Parts: sequence; structure tokens; C-alpha cells
Amino acid sequence: MANPRISIVILGYNRKDDIREVLNQLRRQSFTDFETIVVDNHSTDGSPEMIEKEFKKVQLLRLPQNKGIASYNQGFSRAKGEIIVVLNNDSYPAFNALEKIVNAFSHDASLGIIQGKIININSNEIFYPAGKEADSQEVMEWHDFVVAGAAIRKKVLEKVGYFPNSVFLFGAEHDLGLRAVAAGYSIKYFPQIEFYHIYQPAYLPSI
Repeated sequence: MANPRISIVILGYNRKDDIREVLNQLRRQSFTDFETIVVDNHSTDGSPEMIEKEFKKVQLLRLPQNKGIASYNQGFSRAKGEIIVVLNNDSYPAFNALEKIVNAFSHDASLGIIQGKIININSNEIFYPAGKEADSQEVMEWHDFVVAGAAIRKKVLEKVGYFPNSVFLFGAEHDLGLRAVAAGYSIKYFPQIEFYHIYQPAYLPSI
């Protein structure tokens, strides 16, 4: 695909069954003008081999070591889409989420980052956001985003930079969000744009 509208960038690390489910769900999207890039953080559970065998259209970047959330940067630099949808290896967009993302960006030139509602696929409870905002049905100015269900204009990344290489996990999204807002872009939470999270309570993310 020469010029896809969306690039989906997924970071994978030792979650073979979950990332298989994520990639299968992407095959069922109502919006199809996208490319999929998986950045593998040196998995040892057969994840990259499975992707190469079962998902031949996926662009797989196999890294020689685990550099945490900063490894997303490898996918960001490869992405050709004007919109980048950021997923974990255990999250995926609802059937019509991608078209809603395109529509939201098309109607607001200052919108830089979209945060979607993330739903626990096992319990159907809202995983993110927490608190009173979880019940809101209104689009809201937001303060942050999480990589399990967000979308970023590519030109925002080109202007403010990617995730800091010095951060392995926590705080990287907040850092990028602050730079985007400082550059004049908004971050908004869209409760109608839904993502699903294959939540495992015993799993400690080590990406």
C-alpha cells in the first residue's frame, strides 16, 4: 500500500496469542485504508515467527534488544500514513473506530492526538479512563494519552519528536503529549471511539 491514510503501529513483546488476536481483529475493520507495523521488542516466545508465517502483509521490525516504549519510534519513522494509530500487543480498535478517527481529524485541524475509550474485553468494563470521566459521552479536552488506544497526526510527531529514548516505560506518553500541546495542538478524549484491551491482571507490562 503506497500511501495509506492510517498507519497502525503495535509494540510486541512475548504475547504471541494476544498479538495474533489483535492482528486478526485488524483484518475485520470497516475501514481498510491502513498499513500495519509491528515493532517486536526482541520476543523469545515465537511471536515474530508467528507473524511472519500468518500475517504476511504486516510489516515486522525485529529489534535486537528490548528498549521499552521507545521502540515505538522505529515504527513511527517507518509509517507512511498521515494518521498513526498506536496499539499495544493486547489492544485493538472496535470495528468502526478507524473511520471515526479519520472523521475526527478531518473536522478539527488543531486536533493533534485522539484518546479513545478502552474497554476490558473480558469484563466489558471501562479500562481507561478511570473515575467520573469514564461515564461521560462528551468529547473532552484531555491531558494525556495511552498507547493501548490512541491516534496521532504524523505531522505532530514530525514537529515535536517521538517518545524520549531515555524512558523505558512510564511517562513517555505524558512527555510527548506535553510537547504536542506546547506546539499548539490539542489532545481530546472521544468516548465514541472505542478500543478493546485483552486485560490480564497478573501480567506486568515489560514491553
